Amino acid sequence: MSNYGEELAYWYLRLNGFFTINNFVLHHNREGRTSDADILAVRFPYVYEEVGGRDEDWDNQLVGRFNKDKIVGLICEVKTGLDFDETKLFKEVNLSKALGRFGFTERLDRQADELSIKPSLTIDNYEIYKVLISTDPQSPRTDCLHIKLVDVQRFIKERMKKYVYRKLSDRMFFQSELLQYMIWEESMK
Repeated sequence: MSNYGEELAYWYLRLNGFFTINNFVLHHNREGRTSDADILAVRFPYVYEEVGGRDEDWDNQLVGRFNKDKIVGLICEVKTGLDFDETKLFKEVNLSKALGRFGFTERLDRQADELSIKPSLTIDNYEIYKVLISTDPQSPRTDCLHIKLVDVQRFIKERMKKYVYRKLSDRMFFQSELLQYMIWEESMK
């Protein structure tokens, strides 16, 4: 992970049933220079886990927005600083590259153009969302879902509290020192 914000966002999405790829390189091409997507994530309609993966475990602020019968793809940017240039987020050329990685459609340019001006896009059996996770109390943009980093942290802590008896014994299987610490911290309460 690049920073604590991206790591928290990664685990937030993972604990909400997503398969995640962090710092996905969006290679240079004739339309734009090399960039990255902080997190690309995919969630399938009938995801389930016995511990922490049931309907009552998901964060409704996020999962409640999705059509439960569709495959969901997220293009997620994470900002922990107080002063970032929101105009550099979700550039159309990068949206096209991320859509290509998902493989949900062949019509990348048209779909990227449409997604560049709104928070989500539905294509057949797929929904794609732009998600900004930041320290800002209010979203600096109207064309993406915004989740406050403090809400991400709260969700993870609540999940660790709810399943502390299982998470504590399994903590070393999580390849994240930050998450291991959060599990241990919750067990000390």
